[in-house]
Amino acid sequence: MTTPRTRRGLIRIGLLAVVVCAVAPSSSSAAWLVYQNNSKLPISVQASAPNKAGQMVQGAPHPINPGGTASDQVLTPGTKTITVMAADRKKVLFSGTINFGGADECYALVPDPVKAGQPPTYKFVKAPLPAAMQRPR
Repeated sequence: MTTPRTRRGLIRIGLLAVVVCAVAPSSSSAAWLVYQNNSKLPISVQASAPNKAGQMVQGAPHPINPGGTASDQVLTPGTKTITVMAADRKKVLFSGTINFGGADECYALVPDPVKAGQPPTYKFVKAPLPAAMQRPR
């Protein structure tokens, strides 16, 4: 049996839950930043971005096999620093920034044509979203 005091407490908890759900950012407003590996090497991709205090915060590294993809759910648009390393994390293949606009975006690591005898280089270019990641319109 519930008392009037218990019922008031339950009502307050219910109202608090509604307020929290209304104020908290929803995952539907977040966008995806997709990384695609178009090289022949297994790689690790890691993004970082400044927090409100201006300090760089690193995301989790994503190992990606050749032809594979990985993604981060991103809540805020802005400049993101991307570091792509060989899977053994001993060599940086690409390091640079992208301006994330807040909508789903895909970037691919692709080999950069080089002259014979030169070590391979890579670039990180905007690419179409994989079909499985495209949202219905």
